[in-house]
Amino acid sequence: MQRRSWIILVICLVLAAGLFVAYIATQRGPTAFTQQDAIDVTQKMAQAFHDKDTTGVMAYVSQSPDTRLAGLTPDQARVLLARYFRNAEQVSADMRNYAFVSGDNDATLQFDLALNNNGGDSKNTDYAAHIVVHFRRVDVPHLLGIYQTKEWRVAGIESTGPDLSTYGD
Repeated sequence: MQRRSWIILVICLVLAAGLFVAYIATQRGPTAFTQQDAIDVTQKMAQAFHDKDTTGVMAYVSQSPDTRLAGLTPDQARVLLARYFRNAEQVSADMRNYAFVSGDNDATLQFDLALNNNGGDSKNTDYAAHIVVHFRRVDVPHLLGIYQTKEWRVAGIESTGPDLSTYGD
């Protein structure tokens, strides 16, 4: 073989080894999910809510077909959020009284939630409830599905608040 062929062969082998190591590293994923991790996720979602960023809020939600967010599918929740953001002035989410339980592949975070819509001279609480967020370790596709990593995502939300399926009607 020519020298050029050997160089190309070595480069291909190095790339293949690098991809193999990256694949193995991504399959392990995060194993321990702590209360602080769960609170961080909900606070990032609250910040995205404050910024009226529907995509930012939904970035932490599992896209599994069995995911339910207070009775809504992720797509229904996305539409509801977008409509709410269009009609609201300055929004915020207040979360208090956290309680956390964790297992190997699932975790639960409970808290009291108040969604506020602050306009000119008023502060309105549009939604108040006790929330139970179910987290699950799921496969998340990257690079158009070329590879997947295991990450913690919101797999469901239960709420004691008003029915969201009729919210705004």
